[in-house]
Amino acid sequence: MKILYSAYECNPGIGSDAYVGWSWAKEMSRDNEVHVLTNDGNRNNIEKYIECHRDQSATFHYVHLPSGLKKALKGRKGYFASYVIWQWFAYRYAKKLNGNNRFDIVHHVSIADFRIIGFLWKLDIPFIFGPVGGGQETPAELKYYVRNYSINEFLRSMINSFSLSMPVYKRGIKKAAKVFVSNDETIQVMKMHLGEVTGLIRMCELGVDSDYLNQRTDLVHQKSDKVHVLVSGRLMYRKGIELLLDALTVLNTENDFVVDFYGGGHQSEEVKQQIFNRKLQNKVILHGKVSFEEMQKVYANSDILALPSLRETTGTAVIEAMANKIPVVALNQNGVKYLVQKDCGLLVEIKSREETIADFSYALKTLIENYELRIDLGNNGFRRLRSEYTWEKKCNDMLKIYKTMK
Repeated sequence: MKILYSAYECNPGIGSDAYVGWSWAKEMSRDNEVHVLTNDGNRNNIEKYIECHRDQSATFHYVHLPSGLKKALKGRKGYFASYVIWQWFAYRYAKKLNGNNRFDIVHHVSIADFRIIGFLWKLDIPFIFGPVGGGQETPAELKYYVRNYSINEFLRSMINSFSLSMPVYKRGIKKAAKVFVSNDETIQVMKMHLGEVTGLIRMCELGVDSDYLNQRTDLVHQKSDKVHVLVSGRLMYRKGIELLLDALTVLNTENDFVVDFYGGGHQSEEVKQQIFNRKLQNKVILHGKVSFEEMQKVYANSDILALPSLRETTGTAVIEAMANKIPVVALNQNGVKYLVQKDCGLLVEIKSREETIADFSYALKTLIENYELRIDLGNNGFRRLRSEYTWEKKCNDMLKIYKTMK
């Protein structure tokens, strides 16, 4: 088949959305003619990879913004605006490209944000949107943890509502042959603003390479005197770091453990202060951001992944932990609940703030004190990824859907 992907973020050397975009292109190009629209900032890494590897044959089209506009929108604050405007230039490029190639399918895969549908649905070919997420919000019971960022949360909700109310968005959704959504929370928001959406299907936006799993088939986490609890991700309020620290203050166990934070972020100083205020300096270590290669060593020496996120589409760290046979402790919400379920970790029900703190603490205590349970849950997670979440399987399943639209 001839497939056109929209992948604003598409990069073999970065995780999250960038790796999602790259994985669709790489895997689908094995047996199909694949073209990818991406932003020109990805060119260097993509071309370096292609120069060193011969495991994909996709054709990449680097769509760029005019230099003056690109300069004006440079930086983190201009990122979202750049992405929105890029959609129009990508459509203009795709219109010409489709005239020369006549694609069978056009599929938006990255960024996996449900608010921006772009304009590729205007092409006279079947259009697929997603998997996308972003509709999840901080649960009412845990609003305490966003008390200093209530304006951010309010504005985010308003932007979500505004985006879905736009006539161009509604037309795009109606035109889509399929809409894949990462979690129930996003589905509910879309239905609230759009009513019933034809072709709406829940699907995890993440996947894992089979080769990555094969390299870890024989991985065994040895029992040690000190249990390592891993937290991976940016240091920011929506990651629920304060909730985790509160849970640690009431965690009572005779087993020795340490909580290792890996990741940077503009709130790192605030997190340091929270650790100090709770007198957790001897139990919590901030390692900062490390390379992908270094993180592989971290996974090999970690025993539990804690994901206390207040809202998260799914969580790349969850896939990476399960691929390394590490059980997960997380709140029972968003996309993570489908990955972990009841046999790959412990999911904490969201109740009152006090109850959630106590239950999160108890879940950590249970795994810290039970080596055999950690191993069983970790192995279950590894098997689930192999059977359900490899990019090979995801792309084979999607290809079957494509063929029904030809």
